[in-house]
Amino acid sequence: MRYLAALAVVAVVVLAALFAAVHSGQASHAINSTLHYSFKNGSCTTENRVDPVTIIFWNLATTDRVNQNINAHTDLDAGASPNGQDFGYNGACLAQTVDKSSCSLIACTRFHIRGRQSTTTHATYGTTTQSTPHHEDWVNQYFSGCWPGNHAVDKGGVETQGGLPSGFDQGREHILDGFAPAGHVYEINFWGNTQEFPQCDGDLAGSNGVVYYIKISHGH
Repeated sequence: MRYLAALAVVAVVVLAALFAAVHSGQASHAINSTLHYSFKNGSCTTENRVDPVTIIFWNLATTDRVNQNINAHTDLDAGASPNGQDFGYNGACLAQTVDKSSCSLIACTRFHIRGRQSTTTHATYGTTTQSTPHHEDWVNQYFSGCWPGNHAVDKGGVETQGGLPSGFDQGREHILDGFAPAGHVYEINFWGNTQEFPQCDGDLAGSNGVVYYIKISHGH
């Protein structure tokens, strides 16, 4: 079901952009200044981009509440790998505070989400946490860039991959599939963060640029 939803999102990217322009205005743009991606090597620069931000949790989205809600509404209730990433806020490059996966083992195909709570409170969206959910395969093919074993996000994107829904798009839809039926209010916005990133298996993966804003009002 999430794959059909992802295909539908590809078809409405332009509509999502219009929705964002009409319904979000400058408030959305202010959250957009979070740099659009996660980063590696402790430096939030263009050359260190890793994954696109595709979900913003907002309102009362502290680290604890985000983790509690992910546990309550999705199957991402296990810890993840020690390979941390960083997120940019207001000129600072800060370590992740959310790291959850759908598999307790490192050597497994899984859904995975990283995120970081905001350092300030937004006038419209309150406390926010930006995140980079994705689906990734465990690849241990001999002579591949993944050997002796590593994760590779499912290929796809809109820049060179013909609009194929990637693991980033699948991850975003998987999170919403858990939160929306539980009554969480959400918005659809378009950031255009569509850069595709090489994976260890040689494929490219990028988002279609759609970002969901999911409201968090309480913990669990």
